[in-house]
Amino acid sequence: MSRLLNGASMLLVALSVAAFILILGSSRNVSTSYQHKYDLTTNANRFMNGSGYLTDEVRAYATTGDQLHYDNYWNEINNLKNRDIGVANMREIGITEQEEGLIAEMSDLSNNLVPKEEAAMELTQQGKTADAIEAVYGSEYESTIANIKSTQSEFLELLDTRTSASIAAATVQK
Repeated sequence: MSRLLNGASMLLVALSVAAFILILGSSRNVSTSYQHKYDLTTNANRFMNGSGYLTDEVRAYATTGDQLHYDNYWNEINNLKNRDIGVANMREIGITEQEEGLIAEMSDLSNNLVPKEEAAMELTQQGKTADAIEAVYGSEYESTIANIKSTQSEFLELLDTRTSASIAAATVQK
């Protein structure tokens, strides 16, 4: 009888350990899924904020002629590179082909603004403030900004949907 109880006790201990290991593994999967969502969202915002920062700085320079805004613009482009770093980090974490396509679309739209921004900065340096302001506040520039923001919203929604589904799947496995 004692052997039977010892055997049953050992079996219960083994099952308890196995259950604990499974729960711990599931908990790690949920935690990892949340971390990926946070990291992807943080880096998506880094990418988008970098682009928005450039717009803000070129507009501030065109409006005020303050050299600080000119320097900030070029510092972001040449040194900080928040857009590039954000994209590289998202790729390292893992993004889908569709998400990659939206990043490319946002980048193309943003890069198409560069000639207008450079022209506005040159106009500012020439003292042609009204022309500089028109370059970065005109309808064509505004239309591109609206397209970028629309694509950003689509990208964030897609990213949120995918990462939330990943969290839900990890939680169900728990």
